[in-house]
Amino acid sequence: MRLRAEIGVLPLLSGCASPGVRGWFVELQGYVASMDGAAVVGASVTLSDLEGKLLAELDTGPDGGWSLVMLVHEPLGNHLKMEVSADDYSPGLAWYDINLEAGDPSLLVAGPGQTFNTLFRRLTTLRLAEAADRAQAVGVVVDGLTGVPVPGLDLAVQRGWNAPIGEPAVSSALTGPDGAFSFEVDEPGVYTVSVNEFAGYAYSRFPAWATLDGRRSVGVVLPPTEAGELRAAVVWDGQIQDVDLHLGAYRPDGWHTSEGNRFHLWAGEPTLLSGGEVHAEITRSAADGRGPESLAVYQQPSRSPIQLTVVDNDHLEESAPGGLAAATVQVQVWYGEDIPRYYVVSPDMVGTWWRPVSLSVTAVSYVVEEWGAGIDPAEDGAF
Repeated sequence: MRLRAEIGVLPLLSGCASPGVRGWFVELQGYVASMDGAAVVGASVTLSDLEGKLLAELDTGPDGGWSLVMLVHEPLGNHLKMEVSADDYSPGLAWYDINLEAGDPSLLVAGPGQTFNTLFRRLTTLRLAEAADRAQAVGVVVDGLTGVPVPGLDLAVQRGWNAPIGEPAVSSALTGPDGAFSFEVDEPGVYTVSVNEFAGYAYSRFPAWATLDGRRSVGVVLPPTEAGELRAAVVWDGQIQDVDLHLGAYRPDGWHTSEGNRFHLWAGEPTLLSGGEVHAEITRSAADGRGPESLAVYQQPSRSPIQLTVVDNDHLEESAPGGLAAATVQVQVWYGEDIPRYYVVSPDMVGTWWRPVSLSVTAVSYVVEEWGAGIDPAEDGAF
């Protein structure tokens, strides 16, 4: 594997921080795949910060993966730009936010392989499209509260996964009477579509794939959020009929819940009340088709992380199904005054649940990208 690392980026087996070094070692793990989910071996990956400083150059391995350890000095920020090239594919471009939750490593939520000073962040898989002179993206935008297509929306198109605010637009589109849109671009691949505020809808962002075969994309719009409010929506294709959103966190005293000192919002408990007032609710439940299913939290439940989880209800009794990945499940999140975010399940995900993101007041959102089995319907959907 080719690896060239600049200051601040250390090889994978670096160990813990030296005496006097302040910060956290974050083990980044990423993957590059084709549009159908196959690993892209030997792709060239270049990592840099938003100012253009080179951080590392490396190649993907036999599973399409790459990894390295980066020393992070601040709990917020840490934006990463990734550029990918591979034979027979159009170039790939993505931005990632590896925000940490708190200033104390012992309090940080991490994935497999955590040590006291080392955190684990798996980044969403970047999918590459076959090389071509032109490509088309097609899709539809729907209302997350009703599921009805929304016409007349002004869409701006930026190149790359999770393109930052201010990145130049490369195309534009307008949703038609049936909520449908299309646009053509010079380079196939993933694009970020932004929806301007319009007629009671919040500013929104979702991914669209420009391919030779016109792969269909779906975006969701919801009403604007106030400070401290959270909204989320999930859509999927027809490979799975029933996908549920679950939201769990420690609750302040007085919140109604069936789970003791935690609140758990999901289809089985769609409304959380306090003093007769609705503080959180499932705003649309979808038990079949493609969604959307959506939820809203009108009051911050606590300062602890809020964990958003997607559950495959079609395969709860199977130990290792891959239905969520086959259904290309997509989550969009709107959180107070933060920019809207989106997440798409990785193609190699195997399990009955997927946790794409956690949220907190110190880091508005940070990727968790965890999955597994273990949903017990007899225990009210508990993990």
